[in-house]
Amino acid sequence: MQISKITLMKITLIIASVLLILLIVTLNRDPINGKIEIYNTYTGQILTPADEGSDPSKIGLSIIKSGEDLTDFIKNIPEQLPRKAPPYPENTDPILKKPDIDFNEYMLIAIIRNYMHNPPEITEIKNQDGETYVYYKLPEIDTFQAAGGWGTYSAVVIKKGEYDFVLKELK
Repeated sequence: MQISKITLMKITLIIASVLLILLIVTLNRDPINGKIEIYNTYTGQILTPADEGSDPSKIGLSIIKSGEDLTDFIKNIPEQLPRKAPPYPENTDPILKKPDIDFNEYMLIAIIRNYMHNPPEITEIKNQDGETYVYYKLPEIDTFQAAGGWGTYSAVVIKKGEYDFVLKELK
C-alpha cells in the first residue's frame, strides 16, 4: 500500500495542528509543578479576635475570591492605627481603598499573624505534588508589648484557581 504525497501532507498537517493546540493549552494553565506568579502585595495591621491574645506564632490564612470577600476582609482593617493615647493616626493601608482586582481572573490570599508588629512576608507560592505551598517568613519580634486583638497581614494577588494551600514557614 502506497501513501500519496498529498495524504502524507494532510497527516503531517493534522499532527502539527494537534501539537500546536496542546502547546497553547499548556501555556494557558497554571503549572502542575511550578511557581505561581505574585502580581501585587499588600501588608498592614488587622483586627484579630481579642481572646487569642498576641501570640506571634499564631498564623491564619484568608482566601479572597470575590469583591464581597474583599469587603468582608477590609472590615477587619482599622481606619485608625493603634497608639497608647489619642490622636490616633489615620491608616494609609492601600487595601482600605478597595483595590481594583478582577476577581474573574485573580484572587487574593492573606496570611494573618496574631501580632501587631512586623507583618509576615509571603516570599513564594509553588504548586508541588498536587498541593500549593505558600512560603512565608516571620520577622523577629521586636517587642513583647503588643495589644491583644491586633495583628498584621500580608496579602498577595495571584491567578484565580482551585488550590489546596499549605503554609510553610521559612526560617
